[in-house]
Amino acid sequence: MGCLMLTAAPVPASGAEAYAEAYERGKALEDKDPRGAVKAYGEALGQKGPVHIHLRIAGLWLKLGQGGKALREVDLFRRAEPSPSEQATKKAQAIETEAKAKVALVAEAKAGLGQPPRLRPRPAAAPTKDGPAQPKGEGPVAAPTKDGPAQPQAVASELVRIEAGSFQMGSPKTEEGRSDDEDRHAVTLTRPFLLGRTEVTQGLYQAVMGENPSGNKASPLHPVENVSWFDAVRYCNQRSKKEGLPACYVIEGTGDKQNVTWPDGLKCRGYRLPTEAEWEYAARAGQHTLYSGSDKVDEVAWNGAETQAKKKRANAWGLYNMSGNVWEWVWDFYAPYQPGTDPIGPAAGSERVLRGGSWLSRAANWRVSYRSRSEPADRYDVIGFRLSRSL
Repeated sequence: MGCLMLTAAPVPASGAEAYAEAYERGKALEDKDPRGAVKAYGEALGQKGPVHIHLRIAGLWLKLGQGGKALREVDLFRRAEPSPSEQATKKAQAIETEAKAKVALVAEAKAGLGQPPRLRPRPAAAPTKDGPAQPKGEGPVAAPTKDGPAQPQAVASELVRIEAGSFQMGSPKTEEGRSDDEDRHAVTLTRPFLLGRTEVTQGLYQAVMGENPSGNKASPLHPVENVSWFDAVRYCNQRSKKEGLPACYVIEGTGDKQNVTWPDGLKCRGYRLPTEAEWEYAARAGQHTLYSGSDKVDEVAWNGAETQAKKKRANAWGLYNMSGNVWEWVWDFYAPYQPGTDPIGPAAGSERVLRGGSWLSRAANWRVSYRSRSEPADRYDVIGFRLSRSL
């Protein structure tokens, strides 16, 4: 899964102490606090700890009854270690067998319960000067508060107008936690655009697509996750059609072999994913902070467990959770940067870019300049997306 796999075999000297502390903390928490142990082991992997830690995490997810998450960790282990030892192979197989059994039991139980009742939509609101009409949703709308506009109880779909401008994309070579693919370069965006104040929520995804694929269904205001890049572009098209807007993407094929094109590019006025340049421009919001809205990670980045939107401070342009919570798909194929005007990435590639980090990431991944990537068919419970529209 590209850079999202927080794995590597050797432990560098600079991170050895941090790795050892996190690993030992994970071992100490396994019995009394399995979720805390998962987080600690994740930190150990973030310090480039050995990939067998994925199997420890998988075992903990099994203990917590999370078969799907256990399977994910086994998959991450196998991708990172193509030639595992016989002992590790047997352990992975045993975990996989038990995890698949748990997943099958859950699926069987859900099938026996039948489909949930369909939500009764309320009429769409009229267009406003700040953007399009809000989509059909569910439940009553809350009254405005001193902190901002009214927040629907079940869905959140505010869009923020982002003005055109120029900025320095990437990171300086002196930035702590910097990766080699963050070369600093000048970018100009000539078009204003709209961007979601938060990630797309589970309530909104359900209202548009008729399903909620998320692993953590704690509330409709949590971000939707466990969505592939293909799922995200399909959502954009479906929502555009529901609101009488042009569909920006042409999608051909099914499954892992889909071909997606964007014929009108930035001229299309329907819903779409932001480009990587638009995402970083908006995350920076005219500032030079490490994270979106602050140099203090705890002020803006949510970690430890996925949470509802707006649980941390917004950046200067009113955007929430652009550091932490869930990774966010953007349009671009992953490739080395190319400076220029209104970049949309290369025309072809194998992996799509992910931005922002997640609740399971380490601080370096929450930086606004950090780039991850994954295959467009991948689905993980730490990946969601944010909507955009051209103006």
